[in-house]
Amino acid sequence: MTVAAGVDVAVRRGCDVVLLDEHRRLVCAPVVVRDPPELTAFLRTHAVDVVGIDSPPAFRQGTRARACELELMRRGVRLFVTPDAARGDAHPFYEWMRVGFTMFRAAEAAGVRALEVFPHATAVALRGERPPPGAMRSGARKRAWRTEALVQEGVDTTLLDTTDRVDAALCALVGLLALEGAALELGDDADGHIVVPAAFGHHGTIGAVRDHPAPTQSLTDVLEHTWLVSSDCHVAEPPDLWQERVEAALRDRAPRVVTEDDGDWWYVDGCRTASFTMAQAGRRFDQAATPLRFSGAFADVMPEAYDPARYIAANEADGVWSSVIYPSEGLMLFYVPSTEVVDASTRAYNDWLGEFCREDPRRLRGIAMLNVDDPDAAVAELERCAGLGLAGALITVAPPAWQPFASRAYDRLWAAASDLVMPISLHVASDRADPKGGAFNRDARKTGPSLFVIHEHQAREALTELIFSGVFERFPALRIGSVEHGLGWIPYFLAQMDFTYTQRPRREHWHRFGDPGALPSDFFRRNVFASFQEDRVGVRLRDVIGTEVMVWGSDFPHGESTYPRSRAILAEVLAGVSPDDARRIVSANAATLYGIEVPSSVAATSTAAGRGA
Repeated sequence: MTVAAGVDVAVRRGCDVVLLDEHRRLVCAPVVVRDPPELTAFLRTHAVDVVGIDSPPAFRQGTRARACELELMRRGVRLFVTPDAARGDAHPFYEWMRVGFTMFRAAEAAGVRALEVFPHATAVALRGERPPPGAMRSGARKRAWRTEALVQEGVDTTLLDTTDRVDAALCALVGLLALEGAALELGDDADGHIVVPAAFGHHGTIGAVRDHPAPTQSLTDVLEHTWLVSSDCHVAEPPDLWQERVEAALRDRAPRVVTEDDGDWWYVDGCRTASFTMAQAGRRFDQAATPLRFSGAFADVMPEAYDPARYIAANEADGVWSSVIYPSEGLMLFYVPSTEVVDASTRAYNDWLGEFCREDPRRLRGIAMLNVDDPDAAVAELERCAGLGLAGALITVAPPAWQPFASRAYDRLWAAASDLVMPISLHVASDRADPKGGAFNRDARKTGPSLFVIHEHQAREALTELIFSGVFERFPALRIGSVEHGLGWIPYFLAQMDFTYTQRPRREHWHRFGDPGALPSDFFRRNVFASFQEDRVGVRLRDVIGTEVMVWGSDFPHGESTYPRSRAILAEVLAGVSPDDARRIVSANAATLYGIEVPSSVAATSTAAGRGA
């Protein structure tokens, strides 16, 4: 008899173990083992031939992400990336991996071949699809979805009454498939392999946009039948957000609203910033009747800008399925020199945003605010925000001169963002005041037109620092985006980077890529994304930029937003773009970037889309 074991790793309750024979029957009732010697004895007692373990066998070597995990991500399967030893040993989250390492040693002691298995990837491979929206947030729905994968393979699931036992059975099933020659090894010998069913290779990329419709014949068809994903939306923060959430000692310095003659104004750390003019979506199209204003009262802000249910409904009416959400007043926090005020205020905002997005996490994808004055503190906040369900993080587009993005001090942050699969954004108007003595100077009344006309120069400088210092070479899974800077500047920027790297005299401190054939533009196209609204020139240059880089955003509910005419505006902006490229730009690229499940078509979706699980 052939016997395969599956081990679901846990820290405190012990590891669930399931045994399957070659007929997919349970050899015995599932058991729990609490230490390595117990697993070694169990494997020997039952003459196990192979064991699949839901854990990597060791922390990764060096700074590069493991090839097997990058391959899963390329196939549309999200996962926690294995950290290096320094990070893994320092953080309690990875204790489960350390337990998993001991299970591999226990199998070795028993003389049993051990395989690294990822149960979620196994279920996705067997079913040929990703789970439906909300399924992974419900224990019962997750178990039912993964159990169905076992049932279709003929596995006896009678005693698999918990998700942990189901996952252990999936690990055992992969062991049997490996013995039968029906499994694939993803990865390489240097960083190890994750073993998946051979069916995984038959499905190709199992992308975030499920049940993709057949290619349509025109741009009009795409825009009429494809749900849009907006990569750049905002919220209008309620006046009491920070005053209710920031600790008492800093509350007077945190953002608060003061009513003046011309409207309500935000003040931060004693300085005036902006009024409630940030939620005038749609008024630009009829300024004779509703002119855009420079100041206003919160009472006049459209409720759709701060009420999550109305937010979803308004965007759905505009053809937008899911919105990636940035702050409005929150952007002003970067201009406050005080680290303690910024830290306290961004934490409060992140808590509020997490609650806002719980209305429906499928459709509201919040971007956390991170202050990077102290990269270690930023890592801790990023990890906390991942636990809140936020989808990415916003950092300053222009750090202080004494700590540019070329600094290795940020490597811990890049590693964490890669491990958590959380894209990092460089949003317009997020320059950092120098916490070592800079001045606050962000009164919106004094803003000059150059801020809006040449705002992309900070993004160019930041991305140059990141690319030329080898950040994306060290962290190949890291995604960093330019948000609301448009596209038209990118072709010249790419040409200048490549010319500088290949044609200008090299300074001793300039980094050289390990691959002698690599160019800066290669890393841009692989690791960078660029969000835009109405950049017709940039769209015409898409063959130089790369359509894989481009993600559209409506900027709802700001005054310059395309709402409520997004589809009509996109029809003009994307004129001449192929249907497949258009679909990627307006939906699929952002959906893949943020792990968003998008219905196959507008027609196939009920108007009342429902709440997230």
